[in-house]
Amino acid sequence: MKNNDFAIWLRKLREENKEVLYNMAKKLDISTSYLSSIELGDRKVPKKFYTKLQKAYHLSDDKINELKELAIIVTSDIKLNINHASLLKKQVSINLARNFNNLDDKVLKEINDLLTKNQKGK
Repeated sequence: MKNNDFAIWLRKLREENKEVLYNMAKKLDISTSYLSSIELGDRKVPKKFYTKLQKAYHLSDDKINELKELAIIVTSDIKLNINHASLLKKQVSINLARNFNNLDDKVLKEINDLLTKNQKGK
């Protein structure tokens, strides 16, 4: 199993609170094995995981967002539901998926910058 920044972040939080995996899992109301699998990127992060983590450890929104970003990096595949999206949104998402592996870093950076700017503008 590989080490990753997501796992390191969670482990650091546990160590700062003088806890082992079992204690954190108990606070988050999940099994120790499930928490371990989440850290390693083998299992998806449950929907309420971040909320429970934030409440249990009194974390700021910025800290939670930082962890979410790290979780994205660990994730190997992403499911996107476009059932109720407009035709244009469907076309864009399908084109991006089809061409993703062929896009160079310059184009990816431009897309990322555009999406980040759009996200902050909301």
